[in-house]
Amino acid sequence: MPWRRRRADPPSIGPAGASVGGDNNGSIVTQYIGVQHLPPLPPAVTPTPGKVWNVPPRVAHFTGRADLLTRLDETLTDTGTAAVCAVHGLGGIGKTALAVEYANRHADAYDVVWWVPAEDPDAIPDHLAALGLALGLPDGVGWPAVLAALRRDRRRWLLILDNIEHPDVIGPYRPTDALGRLLVTSRRTDLAGYGTPLEVTELPRGESVELLTLRVPGIDPDTASTIADLLGDLPLAVEQAPGYLNQTATPPPTTPTC
Repeated sequence: MPWRRRRADPPSIGPAGASVGGDNNGSIVTQYIGVQHLPPLPPAVTPTPGKVWNVPPRVAHFTGRADLLTRLDETLTDTGTAAVCAVHGLGGIGKTALAVEYANRHADAYDVVWWVPAEDPDAIPDHLAALGLALGLPDGVGWPAVLAALRRDRRRWLLILDNIEHPDVIGPYRPTDALGRLLVTSRRTDLAGYGTPLEVTELPRGESVELLTLRVPGIDPDTASTIADLLGDLPLAVEQAPGYLNQTATPPPTTPTC
């Protein structure tokens, strides 16, 4: 099926098919890098038997980020474009969660989605060899062989390199045709040479409050706002706060009334 631009798709569960465990390390900012205008994505020659997929589990209570998800979708599904997206932001800001959520919401746009913990460049080839095995290739094959198989079978692929620390790692994996997409996450802010960054920042206060009220029964919005302020609206901290309160049997402070 041709690649198409889609807006505001409803959430969906992950696709059926090959499932290989993945790590959930690092951070994410979205930037589209080195966009090249190419012919429209060709249709698949034959239907694929199933998805190849190893994306980490979704955040149980993912909240907000609608604008970032829309912009990321528009960047990666732009018709006739081979896109690289880089995502940057502070640690704990929600970059990885954003990438995981995007992959799940738009799983039907890809035949292959492969997650690579990329903070250690020397470990990347092993993760790509695992992708080769999932595609039915011999053990130990490198990226060129994996890419050749994806092209041969006309598979639409998304490669996610999570937590890049060395920008020069990106080069070998940039798509060269309209079948591929690359999503990079990093804490670095010096990736402008690869495209326009899309920064992931703190949660808007309303989204922090929404997340806390979903997770902490009976908490009032003012108290939730106070906790969010103390946590700096960092998504990871806000997500973990209810668990801390539950484990320590600590009730949230009561907002005084007049």
